[in-house]
Amino acid sequence: MSQSSRFLKPVDSRVTAAGSIDRRGTPLRRLVFGERVVLSRRHCHFESIPAPAGKRDLRAIQAAKLAARARSPFKNPEIRLVWSGGRVGIWSWPKNILEPLAGAEVDIVPESLLDPVAEGEVLRRRDGGFEGQVWQGGQLVASRWWDHEPDEAQWRRFVRAVPAFGDTSERTDAKGDVDIAALVNRAGDAVSRIRARDYLALAILLLLVPALYLGGQWLRATMTADALERELATLAESSSEVVAARAQSMALAGTLQTYAELLEAPHPAAALAVFAEAAAGFDATLETFAVRDGRMEIELAGNSDLPLASLVEALEDTPVLRDVRLEPGGRPDRWRIFATFESGGRS
Repeated sequence: MSQSSRFLKPVDSRVTAAGSIDRRGTPLRRLVFGERVVLSRRHCHFESIPAPAGKRDLRAIQAAKLAARARSPFKNPEIRLVWSGGRVGIWSWPKNILEPLAGAEVDIVPESLLDPVAEGEVLRRRDGGFEGQVWQGGQLVASRWWDHEPDEAQWRRFVRAVPAFGDTSERTDAKGDVDIAALVNRAGDAVSRIRARDYLALAILLLLVPALYLGGQWLRATMTADALERELATLAESSSEVVAARAQSMALAGTLQTYAELLEAPHPAAALAVFAEAAAGFDATLETFAVRDGRMEIELAGNSDLPLASLVEALEDTPVLRDVRLEPGGRPDRWRIFATFESGGRS
C-alpha cells in the first residue's frame, strides 16, 4: 500500500471485548479523515433474514429496520444492516456501550464485517473469545460468540441449527427426469423379450404382491397394537404418581394463596415459580433473585446470543407480572430483569 493511500484512510479506533474504547490518532486527524470504530464481536448480536420483497427502496429499508429492532435482544439497540443477494444481515449492539463517543462523528463497524469472504464453517479467534461463522454462497448466514473455545458438541449444535438457504429442487427434478427416461427405455427393451412363461410369472407376481402387502399391513397393525398395549400399561403404572404429584402441587398452591391473603403480599416462591415457568427453554443461569415490596429483581447469566426480547415477552405474557424492564448487568453477559409482581391477575 502506498504512503498516500495509508494517509487517506480513516482512523481506526476500537471497542475491546472488555468494553474499553481505544481511540487512535489525534483529534485533528480524526476530524479531517474521519474515524471508524471497530466493535468487538462480543458485544454484537447477528441474525440473517430474507430481504423484503421488491426493490430496495426507502420502504424496504424501513421494513428491514423494523424487523431488525424486533429481533435484537437489546432494549435500546444500534442497528447496522448488510444487504447481500436476497438476504439481509442484521448486526445490533447496546447503545450505551458507545456513550463515551456521544456527539462524535464515527462509523461503527462490527469486527466481523472486516473478515474476508469465506465458505462453509469457520471458527475465528477474537479478542476475549471465539466467533463461529457459517457462510453459504459467499454470504454470512450465522454467527455465534463463545467466551471460550467451543468443544465438538457445542460446535455441532451450532452448525446443525443453521438452515440451508440454497434451493436444490431444480437440480433434483432434472436428475429425476433423466432417471425416468432411462427407466422407460430399459422397460421397452424388456417387453420385446417377453415369453409365454414370463406372462405366467407376471400373473403369479400380480396375485402374490397384494397378498404380501396385506400380510405386511396385518403384521404392522399387530406390532402397533402391541406397542399401544405396552404404553397403556406403563401409563397405568405411572398414573398413581401423577395423581399424588398433582395433589401435592395443589396443596402447595393453597399454602401460597393463604400466605398472600394473610400478608397481602405474594410469597417469594410464587414469584420464582412464575419466572421459572415463563423462562423455561431459555439457555440462561439464574444468578440472584429477590422480591421486595411487590417488585421482583433477577440477575441472569448467559451467552451474548440469548434471545432477551423473547424472554421479556414471555414474562410480560404471564398474568401476574407487569412493567417488565431489562438492563445490562454489572459484568459481561449479565442482565438484570425488573418487574412488578401481583398476587392476583392484572386489573
